[in-house]
Amino acid sequence: MEDRNPKVKNQLNTAADEKKRIEELWQNIDCRKLLAHMSHDLRSPLSNVLGLTELARNKSDDREYVEYCLEKIDASAHFLMDMLTDVLYIIRLEAGENNLRKSSVDLKEFFNSLSDTARAMAYEKRLNFFAHFDEQIVPLVRTDGSRVRQVLQNLLSNAVKFTPRFGRVDFSAKLLEADNDRVRIRFTVKDTGVGIADELKDIIFLPLTKEYRGSTNVYGGSGLGLAICKQLVDRLGGTLDFTSSKGDGSEFWVVLDFELDKAALQRQSEAPAQAVDFSGKYVLLAEDNHINCEIVKRLLTRRGLTVETAENGQVALNKYMMNAPRTYDLILMDVRMPYMDGLKAARMIRASGKSDAKTIPIMAMTANAYEEDIQQSMEAGMNAHLVKPVEPSELYRAVQRALNGEL
Repeated sequence: MEDRNPKVKNQLNTAADEKKRIEELWQNIDCRKLLAHMSHDLRSPLSNVLGLTELARNKSDDREYVEYCLEKIDASAHFLMDMLTDVLYIIRLEAGENNLRKSSVDLKEFFNSLSDTARAMAYEKRLNFFAHFDEQIVPLVRTDGSRVRQVLQNLLSNAVKFTPRFGRVDFSAKLLEADNDRVRIRFTVKDTGVGIADELKDIIFLPLTKEYRGSTNVYGGSGLGLAICKQLVDRLGGTLDFTSSKGDGSEFWVVLDFELDKAALQRQSEAPAQAVDFSGKYVLLAEDNHINCEIVKRLLTRRGLTVETAENGQVALNKYMMNAPRTYDLILMDVRMPYMDGLKAARMIRASGKSDAKTIPIMAMTANAYEEDIQQSMEAGMNAHLVKPVEPSELYRAVQRALNGEL
């Protein structure tokens, strides 16, 4: 077979060599050099946050100006979060922590959440943003939603970043194939930006490739974003590709296979989902950071929840023990807290012997994002592990699932 097909053999050898070369590039990334490489990119948005905070403080009586500053601060904070996500991914990769974590995902809700974020970014630049979700798609699937989000969010962010004012960005999800077990979906992000320079087209997915597009001086960040996207899509078993012409914009697409969540589909068919009424529900929130505590409390009370706070695990345990069973419908628990951490508090609640000790939902809400952190939360008896900073929509979905008894 090999002798009769030398062309095929050469192609396979070339593909294997290319795969090995890319793997070596990832393995040889020096974290210290990486941080130096990203220094300017980190300092610039940090300067924006500090400067805009001071400006807003000095004009606190000008509501419109304060809101303007807050929008800019939010954009800079999200940029920093994306950079941090990239760095953490590299650290996990070096530590061998690259396993996918599948969970139930509603693709339509997922798509709409991404669209809302991108639409807000586009509005800031006076861009036209259009989103289309193929209604033939069965939305309830099992996948690593955080990884898929990381890929699509990066593509959308790039599209907005590299499209001049008054341009256009399109985001779509289209059903390609479906059977009783899986769906194949193509996500497309298209823009009318400046396009990708010809000399970058063959290396755009390699780590530490800076994204200078067209003849502009628009800077593309750490040089890790698209490389990480490509690696994540490969791990998800999909494909990532693009077309681009200088001056005519770019079109990136991701094709992924998703396993249908048959259990969720069965529940949906038996009892159509209804929005949970949060009114009358009681949450115990354990958080030692006063600002984080205030933010989460406001988000929850905005949805009708009553929130009682505890500044550490010991106080949370005391409040749980002093109140009657089923006083609280949910416990949100930070992990790293003084006096008693969230893991120990969760274990003691589960072992307390109260009638609701084994059934009350406990969710970790922490900056600890590694695989072993999630495992420790589960071993301590928690039902879910949310990684800070938690997007409001993600928090609300998790709370709804907890109150629905779906954790």
